[in-house]
Amino acid sequence: MSPHQILWLTMITSYPPAMGLGLEKENKGVMRKPPRTSFFTKENMCDVFVFGIIMGLLSLGGFMVSLYYIHDGNLGTDCNKYVAQPYRIVDRICNSSLVDCPFDQTNCTSYIASMNCSRFEDDCVSSMNNCTFLVGNQCIQYEVENCTTEISYKRQDCNTVFRSRAVSFISASLLFLIHGWNCKDPRESLFNMDLWENKFLFFSIVIGAVLTVPTLYIPGVYDSVFKQAPISKEWVVIVLILMIFVLLSELYKMIKRRSLPPLYAPLEETVNIEVIIDKEDK
Repeated sequence: MSPHQILWLTMITSYPPAMGLGLEKENKGVMRKPPRTSFFTKENMCDVFVFGIIMGLLSLGGFMVSLYYIHDGNLGTDCNKYVAQPYRIVDRICNSSLVDCPFDQTNCTSYIASMNCSRFEDDCVSSMNNCTFLVGNQCIQYEVENCTTEISYKRQDCNTVFRSRAVSFISASLLFLIHGWNCKDPRESLFNMDLWENKFLFFSIVIGAVLTVPTLYIPGVYDSVFKQAPISKEWVVIVLILMIFVLLSELYKMIKRRSLPPLYAPLEETVNIEVIIDKEDK
């Protein structure tokens, strides 16, 4: 990803949902939850590892599918230094002819021999009358006096990698935002949560998604700033990535619910403890 894409992931799709989670209401069963000595419990560390691996692999997979399956796999050259405007190429084309090769090759100086004689710089042409160099067993002479100048414009060939980078960027952004809802409860299913209950979290996720998508289509922003390109059929890959993430996260939470001890003590035990405390007070 480009530096601006990484900064966007941090500032837009991570910080606002994190602040929203800080405003989350206390769980109804929080008083039935045993105390813990550290935030970095085995379950929390496992969650960070599992969800990080899933999101990282899905984002990377989207990039690879777009680059090598949908497109031709062209990574381009210096695409992080991409300039939106085409750059100017000046070619000087000269007449050539075969000449007798001198034994000492005096007409081919070391400076000229290292150049491509079909393309001259202006300051070099004025100091040369001709350019003779050896190709195989033949000497070719370019007559500088009979040259024409051609000016052409070319864009950097970064469209393929830019479109694939856009898939990875949008996928990672939306995965981060959806994971914000996942973090409301480490074991509860996403489909059983009241997403509207925390309005700050809800709007930070929705607004984050609304702000992220236009970065693909605003001229001068998607290419010069984010180093990406508009996408079309690649949206199918992004939707599949989001569906796979939700499926895997629900499967992971289901495994935790069935294999780990419950987070909250049963209600019956809590009632019995309260009765004992009342008796001791009396």
